[in-house]
Amino acid sequence: MDPSWIDLEIHLHDEAPEAPTRQPKAKAIIEIALKKLSEPQRVVFSLFELGQVSGPDIAALLHISPGTVRSRLRLARRRFRRELVRLLKTVDGSTSQRRATRSRVRLGR
Repeated sequence: MDPSWIDLEIHLHDEAPEAPTRQPKAKAIIEIALKKLSEPQRVVFSLFELGQVSGPDIAALLHISPGTVRSRLRLARRRFRRELVRLLKTVDGSTSQRRATRSRVRLGR
């Protein structure tokens, strides 16, 4: 499997009747996972993944080298992915591999 994908049980855009209760849960899980990143990693991750800011632009904005941006982004993605998996298992202890493959969130471009 492409390492830039993470399988999620929680659907962010689900049309099922229980979807309104899932969206706040998904948002809370994502926020908790983001808080687990170090501040430098969280800033780079948020700018790149959420803000759609390019790597060179992040480097210029933060006055760091492009290599540092790539390193922080790689480490942040790894930690974020690990935290999501851990949190999803906490929320739903019965999360199976089959159920977890229902939706996917792309990390990276």
